Formats: sequence, structure tokens, C-alpha cells
Amino acid sequence: MKSSFYKHGYAALSLVLLALIVVACGGGEGDTAQPSSAARPESASASPSASPSQSAGTPETECREISHPQGTACVPLHPEKTLVLFSEYADYMLAIGETPYAVLVTPQYNNELLPYLRDRLPDVKLLEGGTEGLSLEAILALQPDLILADGGTAEKEYGSLSKIAPTVVLGDAPENPLERWKTDLQKVAETFGKPEAATQALEELRQSVAEAKEQIAQLSDKRIAFIRVREKELQLYGTEGHPLNTLLYGELGLQPSSLTQPGRVDLSQELIPELDADYLFLQTDGKEGDDYLAELSGGKLWQSVPAVRENRTFKTDYWLYLSWGVLGQKEIVRELLQDLEVS
Repeated sequence: MKSSFYKHGYAALSLVLLALIVVACGGGEGDTAQPSSAARPESASASPSASPSQSAGTPETECREISHPQGTACVPLHPEKTLVLFSEYADYMLAIGETPYAVLVTPQYNNELLPYLRDRLPDVKLLEGGTEGLSLEAILALQPDLILADGGTAEKEYGSLSKIAPTVVLGDAPENPLERWKTDLQKVAETFGKPEAATQALEELRQSVAEAKEQIAQLSDKRIAFIRVREKELQLYGTEGHPLNTLLYGELGLQPSSLTQPGRVDLSQELIPELDADYLFLQTDGKEGDDYLAELSGGKLWQSVPAVRENRTFKTDYWLYLSWGVLGQKEIVRELLQDLEVS
């Protein structure tokens, strides 16, 4: 569909969608699963086109054709009301100098933006409920002119979403899934006609990481552990398998604790004394995680860890999620250098 259709045919489309949405909402809800690998999308091209609802003599409106795993979308050359269905997509937009109009937020973050995005997006509209509680009626009411959707949601709702506004599906995984966030950034930049902005953002991040690595190399103690604290559960994250692990150990040169494995493992309380980390970085999941950490902190096992004895334990703000974005990774590097006292 061409972009003028969304501008001039909106009133008529809304009536049709009200009926469609009733049916759509009765089906399965979206989830956060990632799409399977697909062929890399073709490059974008701007094409003049007319809406099916236009009469003869109506001026044609240009749009940019963007291919993606669900097909091809004809997006406005200058979108003004972009709705993003994952918080990292807001990161990508900001990294290339664009601002989302609305962001889908999740109960996992208390239906709020992640902390590092809040100051950058003071006026953004929040769509609550996450992908599992996706409301097509609420999306329709926002009147977006572009939607950036994840593959899991698109598998179930692409037809309905694309009737509301041109929808570009992200998550076209490359051979290395850990590089998916970079290809998503590049696709967002392509969607806005700014491919060079993605290249620049990635280069600036590379330089920031390289400078931080030089500072970290000067430390005599740089053995760390990253632990996710959940309800009555500790998860010790590994050196591989996640963008955060790649950043911390592969790119910044930090050393893992002796208990750290390539993949994530559950950490029993009995093994806590063997956690030979100079620094502990923690992510707590909600009140349950906070309560469990408070329970552990008063015990002898926790106090036996070198990082705890030296007061080198730091609670992070969602590093696992920040690591999927350019600005998020920059924020991790900034906080890390501050905690290591090398900035």
C-alpha cells in the first residue's frame, strides 16, 4: 500500500478496521519470540505511487519501498508518527537522529521506558501491555504513519498492523544471531533513508568500546561476574550467547570468574563462596529479585565473595536489555567505567 492511502483514506479505513479488529483480537496474542532466519532484505527505493482510493488527477505521493521478512512496505519518505513495538527500536531511531512517536512498553518494566530512554523521550506516547497484551484498537487510536514490529508479533498480527499503517518487520537474523541488533539498526536506518547514519553510529560505538578497553586494561583486578537475581534463583551469565556477554568479555577484555561458563548457568547458594570475582554486577527482576538479594546479602555465604567484602557489588539497570542497542551499549560502558573507577 502506498503512503497516501494512509493519509487520505484513513476515515474510511477506520470503519473497516473496527470490524477486522474484533476478529483479530479473538485470535492469538503476539509474543516475544524471534523470527526464523530469512533472506536479507533488498535495498530500499523511493517510488511514486497513488492510493487505490485516489481519483484521477490526484497528485501522486512518493514513498520508500522497504523489503522485510513479511514482504514489502511502502513507507512515507518522512514518517512523523512512528510506533515501535520493541524498546530497542526506539534506541535505533535515536541513534540515527529520529524520534519515535509512540513506544510499546511491557509490564516487565512496569509499563515504563527503560531508564536510559526516559530523559531522551520525555514526550513519547506509551502503549501499555507489551506484545502479549497488544491492543489493535489502541494502535488504531494512535494513528501511526509507520510501525516497526518484531517478528514474533508480525507472525500473528502483520495483516492487521499493515492495514493500520505501513509496517516494517525487524529481526531478520543473520548467520550470527548476536549480530541481529546491528542488522535491525541498519534496516531502521534504511527505512528512514539514512543508511549512513547507522554506519556512523556503529563506528562511534566501536571507538567508545576501544577507548574503554584501554582504560580497563590498566586495572590489576578485572575478574567479574554478571548475575541475574530472580525469585529464589541466581543465574550466572556466561561469556557467550548474548550481546552483553560479547561486550563485557569479548570486546572490553574483562576476565570471567572461575565459575563463569560459556553459557548461562544456575548458581546454587552452596557455590557462592567459590565466586572469585573482583566485581559483581547484578540485575534484579522486580520485587521478587530485590527481596531475594536482600535475603542473601545478610548471609555468610554472600559475605565471603571478594567483591562483596571489598564493596564492589553493583546493581545495574537492565544491562541485559540495553545491550541490544547502540545507545544502550554506550550507557553500559559509561556505567561500567564509573563502577570500575577508571573513568
